[in-house]
Amino acid sequence: MATETPDTKNLKSWKEAFQYPIPTVRKVEQELRRDIASNREKLRSLVGTRYREFLGTAETIIEMNVESAEIESRLTSIGIRCNTSLIGKKSVNLTDINRDSTGRTEEDKALAGQLALLHRCTTVTGRLLRKHDSPLLASKLMVISRLLYKTLSQTTNAPPFLESLRLQLSYVQKLIRRRIERRLGSSKSSVEDIIDSMAAFCLSNSASSLDSITHFHNIRLNCIAKRLDRGENGSDCIPKALSLYIQTLQHTKALFSRRLSDALGKLQARPLLNDHDVQKLDDIDLDILGRWVVPDVKNFTPWIKSDPMTKQSAEQTLKNWSKKAFQTFLERAATTLKDHVDFSGVLALRKKTLDIWLAAVPTTLTHSSTSVLEGLRDLFNTQLKNIILREAQELLFVGDAIKSHLKEWEKTEGSATRSLWDPDLLSLEISDGASALKKVITETLLGQDTKIANVLERYRSWLATIETSRQLIEELQNTKWEDTLDEDEDEEFQISTVDLLTKDDPHFLREEQTKAVRQALLNLQESFGDAIKAFEDSKNSDKTAFVLRLIRDLRRESPSNILQDDEMDFAQDIIPKLHELLAEEVLSKVTASKILPPSKGNITRIPGRSLWEKGPELPIQPLPSTFKYFKRLAEAMEDIGPDLWNPSAVSVLATRLHETVIDPFNAKLEQLKQSSNNTGEKRDAEEAETTAEQESSATETNSSNTVDMIRDWKIQLLLDAFYIRDALSVRADNTNALDELIEALQGEIDEGGKIAGTLQESAHDFWNRTQLLFGLLAN
Repeated sequence: MATETPDTKNLKSWKEAFQYPIPTVRKVEQELRRDIASNREKLRSLVGTRYREFLGTAETIIEMNVESAEIESRLTSIGIRCNTSLIGKKSVNLTDINRDSTGRTEEDKALAGQLALLHRCTTVTGRLLRKHDSPLLASKLMVISRLLYKTLSQTTNAPPFLESLRLQLSYVQKLIRRRIERRLGSSKSSVEDIIDSMAAFCLSNSASSLDSITHFHNIRLNCIAKRLDRGENGSDCIPKALSLYIQTLQHTKALFSRRLSDALGKLQARPLLNDHDVQKLDDIDLDILGRWVVPDVKNFTPWIKSDPMTKQSAEQTLKNWSKKAFQTFLERAATTLKDHVDFSGVLALRKKTLDIWLAAVPTTLTHSSTSVLEGLRDLFNTQLKNIILREAQELLFVGDAIKSHLKEWEKTEGSATRSLWDPDLLSLEISDGASALKKVITETLLGQDTKIANVLERYRSWLATIETSRQLIEELQNTKWEDTLDEDEDEEFQISTVDLLTKDDPHFLREEQTKAVRQALLNLQESFGDAIKAFEDSKNSDKTAFVLRLIRDLRRESPSNILQDDEMDFAQDIIPKLHELLAEEVLSKVTASKILPPSKGNITRIPGRSLWEKGPELPIQPLPSTFKYFKRLAEAMEDIGPDLWNPSAVSVLATRLHETVIDPFNAKLEQLKQSSNNTGEKRDAEEAETTAEQESSATETNSSNTVDMIRDWKIQLLLDAFYIRDALSVRADNTNALDELIEALQGEIDEGGKIAGTLQESAHDFWNRTQLLFGLLAN
């Protein structure tokens, strides 16, 4: 028998449902799901109904709020008009008038009423100005006051109080004039504010509509000039002045579209005393005092001359002012920009200013949009050019530092040259990639001391400055001006504008920077030349080395990114002079006369004669004095500074030595010649006096030995000459003295040329074996 399905409403917990068989439990589940779905639909329907009722209630509340606000406003107005103090004041005034009217004539009453109205008009006008209310309403009251004063001043019994009112009226007129000028000159004034102020100007000054526009333009022109003259808010004064210029053009265009003439027409529609805004002023008691006003004042209706202008004349007026105002803007802005020396700051100001103009081009009528764009470009390009020139000229400080170090050279102690094998280098930190160790090794290798480091620090600071400017110039090409330009603008205008700002301007600035940097380097080169003239006569290797090292380091870090294809060989004309000074200093310490020291007395045996080889016996190495001379020469070069001897410096030294090395050879040959002559004379004398055959034979033997030693010396000198020529390796255009010496020695000792060839080969082989001992000289 099937179990009946339990009623789900009677189940108290979920455990009771599982007391039944599985089919029953499944039926309970299905029933619960159907109940859930049914309840969900009921809830959705209920919520939807309630939500619609809620929206209707909200709308009703909003309507009630609007109606209650309107009722409150009306009650407030009624309360203001019917307040106890005002009613009491009117009652008192009426009582006073009735009391005072007893025994007074109509003229006295009219005088008192107009005087009271004049006083209240001037007082209320001042109050309106203090509350920054409409200047037009204040001007209306001021005109009424002026008419009342004119009427009262013509009476015979005018009270002294009238003079006080005249002064007060004069002060109010000045306040109204300043308020009008402030509103017309403010960039926050809307078109309605400007029209209101211009109507007030026409009313208070009896000016025409064209006069008011001219006055408006003059005020705006003065405001533009003042903003730029004061330089208010730092760099924002130029964009703000340009925005005021653009706003003036746009507002003027609106003024010419009959909005000003319509506003002036309303002023002439009715008498001033019947004006709605004047009637609303309760403080002047016009309903009480108005009946005493004379007809001329009561019926006064302003007349403002309207200057009819065609569309062409209006545009011409606008363009004339635009040209004049923009010229003033450029002149004052150029003066203001002179104080801005930050390159990136001027570029940011340029971007901001051009963004303002390009965004306003489609809606702004001006004398020439192209002229405005060109003017703005020239304005900023001129200042950027001046900044580039100023940055480049800062390199002169490097020249001044060099001159200062050279001038104070004797007063400052030079740092001793540090060896690369200094044991102290082992104690340096090797963390962070051994940066400290690498720095010390580099400074030691390049001979950089504190003086050079000081100059290089200034030079690198200058390099960083001009490199930053170069990068900023390159970034100008990537500016997206298309985002600023209006999409509806003429496509040709957009393309030309973008090309001018992203191609022409960066190209112009890049060329100016290249010219400025090149000229600065030329000026620094002249500074080096002047510095050299100050000490080139004095033998000072330290100063020469200082200048040479500086030139080398400056050339290694030249601004190649800026010079590009216009690269220059910095101080190319100065370096040979410095090498000459360096060579003179070395040769003054190691003179060429030490190659072959002069011997006293007779010719002596050649040192190392026993080492001669081959057949016939020939020397295979130069004299010890020659070898020692080159060793001392290399040591002297090392003492001055191994980093200074590049191939050019070694070539200059070799050339100078090549010119003087012939002197000791000539001296030695002269000594050999003299010894040869003495030997011949002595031999002839001994042969004449001696008859013994043995004695004659001994004499001939001695003479033969002397001749042999002289020949040996000449052979050795020829080898030394070959060796020296290989060591100096100087390429002479013409035949030089050393080559002439070699030819002369070859002719004396070697008729067939075999000995000279052997000697030259021996000298060359010995130089190849020993040149590494003279590292700097063999460079």
